[in-house]
This record gives sequence, C-alpha cells and structure tokens, in this order.
Amino acid sequence: RSGEVRNGLNGAAGDAFSSLSKSGAFSSLIVRTEALGGHAGQRESAGGKASEGGRGEAISSATNSSGDVETRAISSAGVGGFGRIGADGGDGGYATATATASSTGDFNRVEADARAGGFSAGRGGIVINGINSVGGRGGNADVIASGTTSGNNSSANVSGTAWAGSGGYVSSGTGTGGQGGDATAMATGETGTSGVSLRADAIGGDGGGGRGFNGGDGGRASANASGSGSGSGLASVTLNAIARGGKGGQDFAGGTGGRGGDATAVATASGGGTARPWATANFGLGAQGSPSGTGIARASGTGTGGSVTAEAVTPTQTGEIVNFMRAKATGSLTPIGVRYTSVAEARGSVGAAAPEDRKSTRLNSSHTDISRMPSS
Repeated sequence: RSGEVRNGLNGAAGDAFSSLSKSGAFSSLIVRTEALGGHAGQRESAGGKASEGGRGEAISSATNSSGDVETRAISSAGVGGFGRIGADGGDGGYATATATASSTGDFNRVEADARAGGFSAGRGGIVINGINSVGGRGGNADVIASGTTSGNNSSANVSGTAWAGSGGYVSSGTGTGGQGGDATAMATGETGTSGVSLRADAIGGDGGGGRGFNGGDGGRASANASGSGSGSGLASVTLNAIARGGKGGQDFAGGTGGRGGDATAVATASGGGTARPWATANFGLGAQGSPSGTGIARASGTGTGGSVTAEAVTPTQTGEIVNFMRAKATGSLTPIGVRYTSVAEARGSVGAAAPEDRKSTRLNSSHTDISRMPSS
C-alpha cells in the first residue's frame, strides 16, 4: 500500500505479477498462480488526484501428454486512493489473468480457470469533502481462459471471469461520481471425441454516486465463449457467454444520474454431436432517468442436435420506470444425424435506441417481456 500525502507527490501502489509454466508427461499436472495489486494511499489537498491502485497480473500455462491437467490464474487489483478536501479520487488498478491448459493423451481431463478483479477489487477512490471533485475511475479487468485436448475420450472444462472495479463515489462535499471499469472475458475450448464445457463471464463496474453534478457511468462488459469438437466422434459442446454492464451511479444532491454500461455476449459452438450455446447480455440501467446501456447477445451453434439461445435483459430493479425487460431469441438444431447451423440474436436497451440489427442465418423465435411500475 502506498503512503498518504498532503500537497506533495503521490506514492505509487505496488504492482503484482505471477507467472508459471510447466509441460511434460505426468499422471496429473496442476499449475496455479495468484497476483494481488496494492492499494493506494489517500491524498489530502485542495487539488490534484490521489494515486491509482496497483496492477495485478497472473499467468498459468500447462501441457500434459500423459494425464489430467489443470491451470488456475487469479488476479486482483488495488483500490484507488481517497481524495480529500478538493482532491480527486485515484483510479482503481488493472487486473488481468490468463490460464491455458492442453493435453495430447487419451482419456484425460483438461481444466482452465482464469479470474480477474472481484466485488471490491480495483475500486475507484472515494471523494471526501469534495470541491467539484471527481471520484476515481474503476479499474478494468480482462481474462483469457483456454483448454485444448486432442486425445480420444478426453474432455475440456474452461471458465473465465472478469469483474471490473466500480467508480468511486462522493461521500461528502460536491463532485462527480467515477466511471465504472470495463470488463472483457474470453473462454475457448477444443476437444476431440468427448465433450467441452465453457463459461465466459464479464461484469462491468457500477458508476459511483455524485453530489450536485453527475453520477458516474456504468462500465462496459464483453464476454466471448467459443468451443468446438473437432474429432470424428459425436463431441458435445455446451457453453455460456454472460456479459453484465455496470449500473449508472445516482447523484444524491440534485444532479444527473449516470448512464448504464453496454453489454455484448457472443457464444459460438461447433461439434459433431449436440451444440448448446447460450449468450446473455445484461445491459446496465441508467440512474434517475438516464439512458441504459445497450445489450447485444448472439449465439451460434453447429451440430447434429441441440439448441441456441440469445437474450438481452436488464437486471431486476425497483424504483425505476422499467423494472425488468427481456428480449429473447431461440433456435433449434435438426435431429441427430444431420449437421446443421442455427443462429439466434437479441438486442435491447431502455431509454436509448437499440443498435441496428444485422442479418443472421436463422432466427427461429423472439419475444419481449416488459414489467413496469404501476402508474399512480
């Protein structure tokens, strides 16, 4: 953790880096890394900006030709420093994690798990006794998780979760809430004759609350899951891509609420057997009547059976004009025996125009459910 400062130069929060790679022939191989960035100290000054939180980066990589293989990479970024008596809050740190696992043997299990950020990690610095100050921006979070197996009867299980930091809020005085950080999650997997299961989860940071000016905008979220069964067998591919845009921050002293964060989710599955991709884009709601983010969800599946699902949805929330909304599209693949491709896409927003639709090869069905507050 960096030290506190008055009117002078900020101290720097410590960065953390952890990396480990191993390959060979083992009955079982496990590689795990963890990196935790340091928090920033506060700045007490009539001007300037507090220091940013420390960066966290974790990398795990493993290849095993004779047995199971598992990798896990976990990173967390530091919180931005508090700003006092006029200083702005410091930005949250950046968190990134990469986990890669592969196997070339038969009857093996491959697992890869990458996680970056968290509920309170990478948060923007708070403003105390602000004078037209600005809360710190939430730190970004990025993950890449990949699992590959080319052997017979070997399976892959891959998960990537990125959770960006929330923007710093204005606790007292006047000022603008910090913007939420952006999150990106990517999960990929490939298997031979057995199954592959993937999940990519990206969570944008919420905007910070303001006082007398504006709440911060919610952060963007992008999730991409892509899996394939490349062997001659009936490999099944099941995957989820979930993106959650951050909520806009409220202003607690007559100002304007922040805009919700955009969410984009893409799920692509291809195999000789069943394909079940599911993409969900939870776009963030704006605060106090400000526009929401936009949600785009796209699911594409190729196989001899299964289904595709895409939905753009708001989180359930009370006290706003729209409590809940969902736009959902589904598609089905033909019965076992004929390989076919189906695509579903859903888009949505509240208080802002949804992005223009693009052509898709097949859109089987779509419906929208809206729940509104009762009028008084």
